[in-house]
Amino acid sequence: MKFAVHLDPNSIIGRSYAGNHDGHTGAEIPTLLCTSVDDQGPYLLAVRRSPKKDRPKQTLLIPHSAVAWIQRYAEKEALPMGFVPRS
Repeated sequence: MKFAVHLDPNSIIGRSYAGNHDGHTGAEIPTLLCTSVDDQGPYLLAVRRSPKKDRPKQTLLIPHSAVAWIQRYAEKEALPMGFVPRS
């Protein structure tokens, strides 16, 4: 499974990723493409992602309040509908 973590654009985290994200929805909501998501912590969401194919994976800790929603999709599926890759 893969995950598209859509950040709240009004949160501090969302604003910090406004220009540094993997893409966005048509509504300009910054989105991070992740290989795993762990939402078991009471305050933080842990996500793992590969910013570029030749770089090691990052683990990010994001407050739940900074996440608008998460989409889950299969490895071989196309990106979620409405997602605009960063150019």
